[in-house]
Order: sequence, then C-alpha cells, then structure tokens
Amino acid sequence: MNRKRFLTLATSLILIKKNWELTAEDTMREIKAIPMREIPSSREKIPVLGFGTWRVFDKDSTKENLITGMEVWEKFKEHGGKLIDSSPMYGRSEEFIGNLFEKKKEENRFLATKVWTSGKKEGSHQINQSFQKMKTSFIDLFQIHNLLDWKTQMDTLRELKAEGKIKYIGVTHYIPTYFKQIEEIIRKEKIDFIQIPYSISLRDAENSILPLAREKGIAVLINRPFEGGELFSNFIKKPIDPRLKEFDIHSWAELFIRFLVANRDLTCILFASFNSKHVEENMNAAKKPLLEKKDLEKVYKIFLEN
Repeated sequence: MNRKRFLTLATSLILIKKNWELTAEDTMREIKAIPMREIPSSREKIPVLGFGTWRVFDKDSTKENLITGMEVWEKFKEHGGKLIDSSPMYGRSEEFIGNLFEKKKEENRFLATKVWTSGKKEGSHQINQSFQKMKTSFIDLFQIHNLLDWKTQMDTLRELKAEGKIKYIGVTHYIPTYFKQIEEIIRKEKIDFIQIPYSISLRDAENSILPLAREKGIAVLINRPFEGGELFSNFIKKPIDPRLKEFDIHSWAELFIRFLVANRDLTCILFASFNSKHVEENMNAAKKPLLEKKDLEKVYKIFLEN
C-alpha cells in the first residue's frame, strides 16, 4: 500500500468513526427521559418511576441471569431511570443487585432497601448484611419494612444517617389498614419517605395519608401499582377500551401507569419486571403529558366499566 492510499484510507476511517459517534450521540439525545419529582426534605430530584425487585431479582447470579438483568437495567436507565428498591424479604435480590452493579461498575444509581427484623442487635446485623450484599458503603434510602419493630430500627437508622452511611430514612407497608400507624409516625417522627400501596383499583391513600405526606413534606414511594400482577390477570385478555384512545392510551398497562403518574402527590412509582420490553413500555407511558383531573375521572370511569 502506497502512502497516498494509506492516507486516504486513514481519513475515511476517521470520518466513519466521527459519523458513528455523532449518530450514537443523536440517538441518545432522541430518547427523552421520564419526568423527575422532588424529595421534599432535600429538594433532590428523582425519576417518577423506580425499579422494584420483589420476585424479579430473587435469582441466582448466573451468567445468563446477570446478562438479562443488565439488559433490563440498561433499558431502565436509557429512559432516565435511577432508583432501585429492595429488601432482605426479597430473597436473593440484594445480592443480585450487588453482583449486577459490580459487574457493570454502576455508580449512577439511587439505592433503596429495608431492615426487616426485631431487636437492635439483629437489626444492625441485617443492615450490615445489606451493605455487604449490595457491595456498597452508601445506601441512599433505608426503610423499615412493614413497620417491624420500627422504634428500635429508627434509632439505628438515625445513627447511620448521622455517620453519612445513608441519606434518607423511611417506613413502609403494603396493606392500607396500616396507614393510620404510618400517619402517626409521620406526625411524630422526622422521616424522609413513606412507601405505601396505591393503584387505579386501590385508592385508599387519597383519603388521608397522601394529603398528610404533602403537608409534612414526606416523599412517597408507591408499591404494588399493578396489585401484584392481579390487574394484568384481570385485564390481559380484554382488548383495550377504544374510548381510552381519545386520551392517547393504547394498553391497560399504560392506563395503570399514567393514572398514577398524574397524581402529583406521588414521588416515585415502583414497578418490577425482568423483561426489557415491558420496562420500555412503562417508561414511555410515564413520558406522556399528565392527565388532567377531568380526564382522570373519565378514564377511571371507563376502567370501572370494564
């Protein structure tokens, strides 16, 4: 190869590389991120959809599972996702997160997990295990799972917060009958988050706990947005009601997500999936314009009629 041909080839390769980089950059710019919501206690903003790990990350950290988990997480992040929520109650989920993030050297994440035991010694031991399993020295949000021995665990979490090992403290439950107890905690204790159930078919939280959280400046995480999959079981065989297309809603899953995202009292809605296609569908639903109150009433009525 003569010098002239070599220079021509080198120039062509440089141009191809630059064009590829521009194309990749343009593609990334085209993917709109989901909306952000503010954590009242700090003014930090987090994405309106978060990733739950109940069941879906309770897996052995095999090569195949980690590859699928990475595909799911990358799709979640591609659309602006950041928060991932776990618990010792969720089997191997914390360990799976630790192995996944170590493998891909993930740093841009918002880690949330829970303590779920009684006694100070047992609580401290379990909390330390969570740090070890998730392979991290810092966890953004530590919650008291299902209010179990919450006064004891609250003291331990406050110590960790003072030491700078965690940033936020929260309490959780998945049953509405415990809302009154959570409300009492909100009134008496300085906490940053609550995590509660809420969905298009379970709206108890609207009565008291959501207005109180707003008043007290408490961020709200939502679990069971699909009622543990029951909503899908009830609607999966039903074609989408054509009346919903007026609101740019084209699937039942999109209806369930958009109904929740429209509620500005919700800081972040947790969903769980081990399917990157479903992740993308949920994230895209959250990007659409918020449904106004009058439209929410209409789509809710359509939901009830189905």
